[in-house]
Amino acid sequence: MANVNEAVRMLIDAIYESNQYKAYKDIKEKLEQDDEAMKRLNDFRSQRFKLESQNLNHSTPSQENYKMIQDMYSSLMMDSDISSFIQAEINLSEMILEIYKSISESIDFNLDFLNS
Repeated sequence: MANVNEAVRMLIDAIYESNQYKAYKDIKEKLEQDDEAMKRLNDFRSQRFKLESQNLNHSTPSQENYKMIQDMYSSLMMDSDISSFIQAEINLSEMILEIYKSISESIDFNLDFLNS
């Protein structure tokens, strides 16, 4: 287990050194200086989470809720810092997903059910 823990620590260090993480951290720190932008972003995330939760619970969200989320998103994308943050977050998430995928495929961890 010590070897695994050491490898995890090395992976975390490599993530910290990645362009994706550095870009995410830089824009996150900048965005956190703007309370209003953070409020708008967190309101959007909260509403999107509620909408996704409804979908997971097999409840159909109303068209008004979808429209509200789309309108919030469009408004947020007009703010270059928020737009940059969302893109940096996506890039970091994709990198982490690729790491997870590589690990799970390498150890023959069966995730076929996710493709259904």
